[in-house]
Order: sequence, then C-alpha cells, then structure tokens
Amino acid sequence: MARKRTVMTGISRIDSGSTHGWFVRGYRNGKTYSKLFSDRKIGGKAKALKMAKAYRDELNEELELIPKKPRRRRIVVSDSRNSTGELGVSRTV
Repeated sequence: MARKRTVMTGISRIDSGSTHGWFVRGYRNGKTYSKLFSDRKIGGKAKALKMAKAYRDELNEELELIPKKPRRRRIVVSDSRNSTGELGVSRTV
C-alpha cells in the first residue's frame, strides 16, 4: 500500500538557535538531496515556505527521472551463530 502524500511531505521546519527556515529533503538510490530556505534571506516565513514547496516539487520531478536501482535480496542459507538450522529459532537450556 502506498503512503499518502501530504502538502508538507519532504518539508520540515527548523527553529534552532539562530537558524530559522524550511528544510527540504529528498532521497534516491541511497543519496540525500537537501536544501534550507532561510526566513531572513528570503524575506519571511511565508515566502520561504512557498519557495521550499516549489523546490520540493521540482526536486521530486527530477528524482523521478533518475532510475531506481533494483533491490538485491540477501538470502541466508546458514548462519554460524545458529545451531537449530531455522533462522529466528533458538534453543534455550
């Protein structure tokens, strides 16, 4: 089941010390893409949020163009730490 996307997906607020702004983050193939939109530099909280949303939408479109790496499944046949022969089963005496 796919996760439901909200208006603020990928955007978080940072108010810490002297840093105040909206932080945009996106992931693809183990790589993180991020950018901070500072309230002071952009001219206010509302303008910074508007630019952050625009950047997030642009980033999502760009990341969709990058093909996903196929996942590699790790199949464990035996494990030296397991004496029962069944993964997840242990013998306690």
